[in-house]
Amino acid sequence: MELRELQKQEAIKRLEIIEKVNNVHHNVLKEFKQDESIYYSERINSNFDGILYWIKNKLEFVDAVQEIEDKYNLFVYHCILNHMQNGLWLSMLFVSNEPENWTQEQEKLKDGLPVAYVYDFGGYGSEFGTIQIAGTNGGLTRLN
Repeated sequence: MELRELQKQEAIKRLEIIEKVNNVHHNVLKEFKQDESIYYSERINSNFDGILYWIKNKLEFVDAVQEIEDKYNLFVYHCILNHMQNGLWLSMLFVSNEPENWTQEQEKLKDGLPVAYVYDFGGYGSEFGTIQIAGTNGGLTRLN
């Protein structure tokens, strides 16, 4: 089986984890399984947090995900959008291209510390890292 298909199967496992651990709405996993639909959770403020949208509704987000997947051979399965002072940050939760790391990445996800690529639309610098997440309103919120 080729890497992309293995990454997709791993993405399903991770979506199952966030559904169970973070109480993410069941449509996120269901629609990913159906047609690889990716959702993003948006945070505007503490009252409007974790709201789910399809990434396909925002061409700039689709393009950003495609760019990062192609550039680094990753598989993005969910994103979190934050409105920051310097613009938008799109934190992309992904499956790496190194299957030997997947078990560890899953364990970190269960602890609310997934690996992510944070795409900075403000132009100040995008980067890889670990972010802290929690479930809210059927979606995810980024805590750090």
